[in-house]
Parts: sequence; C-alpha cells; structure tokens
Amino acid sequence: MKKVLDICFNMKYIISIDNEREIDMTDFIKSNFETSGDQLRYAGKFVARFKHKRGPVTKAKFLKELIANHTVESYFAAMQDGNAPFGILRDANEDWFYGLLGMK
Repeated sequence: MKKVLDICFNMKYIISIDNEREIDMTDFIKSNFETSGDQLRYAGKFVARFKHKRGPVTKAKFLKELIANHTVESYFAAMQDGNAPFGILRDANEDWFYGLLGMK
C-alpha cells in the first residue's frame, strides 16, 4: 500500500491510503486535558496514570512530548492495540525517553 501524508496549515493531517479512504489526524489541544487524582484524561478518555510523583517522567514532560509528537488518533489507536502510555512515547522517540532516564 502506498501512503501519502499531507500537512495542512490548520494543523490537521490527512492520510490517504491508495485513495480509498481519508482519515483526519488531529493534534492534541492542551486545554482538553483534565487531571483527576493521579490520572490524566483527554476529552474524557484515559491518557496516562502518574502514581509516582518523583519519577523521571513527570506529567509535564509527558504532556510536552505527547502534544509535540503525537496525534489524538494515533495515540489512542496505539492504546487500543494494548500499548502502555509510556511505551507509546518511548517507541516514537527513544532519544527523548532514554534521555529522561539518563541513559542517552
């Protein structure tokens, strides 16, 4: 299958696969995130849990990476495939993840 990625000015991405279908890929909007206890949610959907307050991956660092390098659809599709939140970010940007752990 041939994949074509077009980047539009309104920060939406359109992926066209063999001109059969189009999927809009939307960026995360910071104001749509909600914190409830140790859980982070986006528009009511579970994003990640931060039960250790002193770990190397803080909520702020996680959010910065998530917003900068992921789309709503790709992140939640990876979650549905059974991937862990930190694993999704690690697999997409290993330099960022291992840099936080001091292993870079």
